[in-house]
Amino acid sequence: MEDNSIVCHCTGITQGRLKQAITQGATNFELLVSATDACTQCGSCAPYLHELLGKKINWTAVEISKIKSVATGIKSFKLKAKNKNHQFDNHQPGQYILVKAYINEQWVTRPYALSAARSATTYREITVRKKPNGVFTQWLFDGAETKTMQITDLQGTGYIDIASKNKSVCFSGGVGITPIISACRSIKQEKLSNTGLHIDYSVSDAGHIACERELKKIIKKNPFISLHIRVAQRISLAEITDIVQANNSETQYYVIGPNQFETYIHKALLNCGVTESAINNLKEKTIIAVPQSASKTTHSVNRSYVYIGMLLLSAFLIQEWFDLKIPIIEALQQDESYKRWTGFIVLSFIAFQWYYPIKQLFSFKKNLFYWQKIHKYNGVIAPVILYIHATSIGYAYLFILSTAYLSNNILALCNRDAFHSWFKHHLVYKSWLSAHILLTCCISILVWYHLFFAFAYS
Repeated sequence: MEDNSIVCHCTGITQGRLKQAITQGATNFELLVSATDACTQCGSCAPYLHELLGKKINWTAVEISKIKSVATGIKSFKLKAKNKNHQFDNHQPGQYILVKAYINEQWVTRPYALSAARSATTYREITVRKKPNGVFTQWLFDGAETKTMQITDLQGTGYIDIASKNKSVCFSGGVGITPIISACRSIKQEKLSNTGLHIDYSVSDAGHIACERELKKIIKKNPFISLHIRVAQRISLAEITDIVQANNSETQYYVIGPNQFETYIHKALLNCGVTESAINNLKEKTIIAVPQSASKTTHSVNRSYVYIGMLLLSAFLIQEWFDLKIPIIEALQQDESYKRWTGFIVLSFIAFQWYYPIKQLFSFKKNLFYWQKIHKYNGVIAPVILYIHATSIGYAYLFILSTAYLSNNILALCNRDAFHSWFKHHLVYKSWLSAHILLTCCISILVWYHLFFAFAYS
């Protein structure tokens, strides 16, 4: 290849420009990409960059042995080595190969994720969507049976971990479904089981749903796999948040699809509080450039409600400890009718706070994120609701009730948003949630009991 030959067709970077960057200090892959912007689009030129850096890339001559239509304009191509004795290495779902062919007197290379089960070693399978103006796909679909190509060894270190003990959620757009097809076929062939695999699959048209029947058959026999298909409908931030809220902090998220789709989902997950380490990109390049201080900022969450809640709680405790009473409120609270009806307000407040957990318990996922925010922000005013009813903690039965009420408020404020690093441990979250629910149950019973007798003896 000459120095004026284009290596990265997406950005027009030549071999000469890459060599110049290497001599100027870009001596590893990341520095070379940063210095030249090569390999920042489709990633197909990654092996060439590695070759310039001294890494040997092996190419294997292959021919097409079988073609299968899996959707409108989408076909699977089974590639077998021309050397009949050749055995391919086992791959992982999400790994890919580079396929190159000599088209119009020049070599054209494209990356394709493998769609076969990971145990397949006698062939490689790629699933390709025909693009209207795609040089490679037009060539491939036109009389493909007679085509001869070359493919690389396995590329990419990212993959879908189908043996993971943690639940996995895969967001797929278009032919980004191919690694997931590989994962599902591997699960079927190896008869694997795991803690859960949810697939959220977006397509522009119902005719473009690849391997739909096959996927549904696999899912029917493996109930831990779930599939949601979106046709001509962009997944909303609220829907992404609902998915995140329905899972725990150990869940792994995979984002596979066109660059714009990946960027949108990636940013949405970060906005929902998912850490960078839990979001898996299966491509060579990084979807979103993460600053050096990313480890300190990846959990970008609005904690203002926590601070307001702590301020209101502190104000209630300070006025109680230092006897800072407001005479007009004290006078009102001496009136039995006022006490009974403000007690009813306290009970109504607690009953309203039960709405969100009941939605979660019975899997009513519509607007779940919206109600979670209301639950959190509404909980902040718990000390104010108590103050309206009683400015003092009281004695005996009332002391137990008030202490439980305020303790639950403190526990609610010490949540995942306030102490995110602690809540990475699933046991911490489960213990916190159990204590919060138990205290809320006790408070609900105590307040109802107290209010019942207040009205009964009115």
